[in-house]
Amino acid sequence: MSFAIFILMYISNRNKIKYIYLQQLLMKNQTEKAVLKEEIKTISHTNKINEQKYIDIVNKRFELWHQSLQTCVRLFKTTTSYKKIQLIETSKIKREKGVSQEDISLIYQEINEVFTEAMQELLNQYPNLTQEDLYYCILNYLQLSNDTIKKCMRVESQYALNQRKYRIRKQLSNQTFSVIFDLKNDKR
Repeated sequence: MSFAIFILMYISNRNKIKYIYLQQLLMKNQTEKAVLKEEIKTISHTNKINEQKYIDIVNKRFELWHQSLQTCVRLFKTTTSYKKIQLIETSKIKREKGVSQEDISLIYQEINEVFTEAMQELLNQYPNLTQEDLYYCILNYLQLSNDTIKKCMRVESQYALNQRKYRIRKQLSNQTFSVIFDLKNDKR
């Protein structure tokens, strides 16, 4: 009988030790969970701050791009190409013989020279844009009529321009699209 009591006490003691060990393990896990919960809270707060900083940086970058675009327009208005575009816009060249290939080449060349930074920024943001898309965006930003844009781009139909605009709309952010294509957005 004493042997049975000894075995029962031994088993009971072993169970107590195991129970204490498991309780200690549970408390250790709870402590680690509390520390991790606090770390998650800190990281989450840091991420929110970083997210806001990122949004602020993106908005500032957009604002600077928009300002550079406006500056490019002012600069472009001093070129001979702009004068030729204005002649196309205001005269009967639209209906008559059209625009010579040399004039078109000069217009594209001066657009490339003046709008290099603005076009490169667009291309960095939206790499699927083609060179023709970039020209179309610039010509639209200059607030030219569709007839003038068709002449400058050597496009015959309005449908082709509409298709291009639709395709560009799918690629650009709403903010960028509205700056380029909305006339009411600002005074250029």
